[in-house]
Amino acid sequence: MIRSQVSCIPIKDNKIAVIKKDNKLSSTHQKWIPAGGHVEHGETLEEACYREIKEETGLKISDPKIKGIVSFISDNGYHSICTFFVDYDPIGEIQITEENLDVKWIDIEDILNSDDVTFYHDYIYRKMLVENEFFNIVLKFNGINPVPELIENNL
Repeated sequence: MIRSQVSCIPIKDNKIAVIKKDNKLSSTHQKWIPAGGHVEHGETLEEACYREIKEETGLKISDPKIKGIVSFISDNGYHSICTFFVDYDPIGEIQITEENLDVKWIDIEDILNSDDVTFYHDYIYRKMLVENEFFNIVLKFNGINPVPELIENNL
């Protein structure tokens, strides 16, 4: 089964709200990533963004804009399509709402120079925040290697 996901980056005062999860089994363990998750039955992509941002950051967003798509494909059968959004007018204060989750505002320049992001999130941040270009990539995970191959789709 192919799953649908969303990731959203609230942007305010040249900073982005990102999360860091403490999940040792994840390729994003202790890395700064956009808030997001799976789309629930009956939800639109935008509704999933509103819910995930509120659940993981405590912020409220009102106008998410699509910036790109990532296809996660693993040779173990996992396949998910993630739509990436930004929102330029988040409301509220960041709140830690889940165990094993850190949330904070990070200056855009700092996230672009951070060692605490995966190489593919660095690619995504640069496309979304610097180049302001739509992106469509595939991340292929093979075997037990937690580092995927990044393939650009220039459609």
